[in-house]
Amino acid sequence: MVFDLDIAVKGEGDMPYRWSDDYGARFGVLRRDDPDAPIRWFDIDPCYVFHVANAHDDGNWIVLQAVRYPELWRDNGGFDVEGLLWEWRIDLTAGTVSERQLDDLGVEFPRIDDRLAGLPARYSVSVAD
Repeated sequence: MVFDLDIAVKGEGDMPYRWSDDYGARFGVLRRDDPDAPIRWFDIDPCYVFHVANAHDDGNWIVLQAVRYPELWRDNGGFDVEGLLWEWRIDLTAGTVSERQLDDLGVEFPRIDDRLAGLPARYSVSVAD
């Protein structure tokens, strides 16, 4: 996703961001116990991640569950592609990421019980079509 100044200057109310095949996708991980440490970057398959359900530390792994779009805003600022709930497992030792789709229902705005934020949560709820 890149900012498009031409769209922003037009001021027609369209989202001033567009999908670009020239850019990849990655997650940045910042240590909670050392905020001055460098960010570790992990490449993932190109996609757009919009809303996060939860993320938690699982030993040498970070587990992230969020809504994943295969692409978004390629030709316009509309939502013409459904987002699906996915999970990524970031292996901090090996420096790799595995990913899997959790469901095939289009969803948005996933939530967990707020008391479990940052901890393993078995369920999330979300808005669906």
